Amino acid sequence: MSANLCTPDALSVLATYWERTCGPNHAAALKRCIYNNALDLNFTKDWRELEKFVNDSFTVLMNETTGSIPEKIFDFLFKQNIKSLDARYPNSDNSPEKWFSRKEDTVFKFKRSASVSRWLMNGTPGQIHSILNSYMYQSCEDDQWRLSLAYQICRQIEGKLLDELKEDENELTGSCFREPATEYPAPTPLSELVSA
Repeated sequence: MSANLCTPDALSVLATYWERTCGPNHAAALKRCIYNNALDLNFTKDWRELEKFVNDSFTVLMNETTGSIPEKIFDFLFKQNIKSLDARYPNSDNSPEKWFSRKEDTVFKFKRSASVSRWLMNGTPGQIHSILNSYMYQSCEDDQWRLSLAYQICRQIEGKLLDELKEDENELTGSCFREPATEYPAPTPLSELVSA
């Protein structure tokens, strides 16, 4: 398999979608990722110890990195992508400057993606799912991928995308895109609008 560095725009789409769909309590959503990660790591302590582990891990994550929680999500995804590249190409310089020729593609900083809002308003979350699948493919070369926080974030995003698709049964047409409307209402004659 090969691996590539995802663009800052792709990572911003994923972090923006995560932010928009996890509700106003970003801390609780991130703690849920940590909790699921602990379960995947076969954390065998009792529930009180598990809760303490989640809270302590969350505190460490908040203190180790700067910025808002969506910015941290972006950074977790970026770091995992780099870890995957380092695992796949251990003797290469995997810095963004080596992967991209355009300077703006080498600045890995979270920017809210307007595309996410447009895709959700148009009922086409399949765009986000494609970006998520691509990211997961590019980030899985590291042996610890399935034990990473980035993996749990991806699982959370994937779950939200599936929920979006389930909300509208008409959307389930074999693809992630809604079929365009084929029946349009007849236009209202101008005379009826003026007399109203």
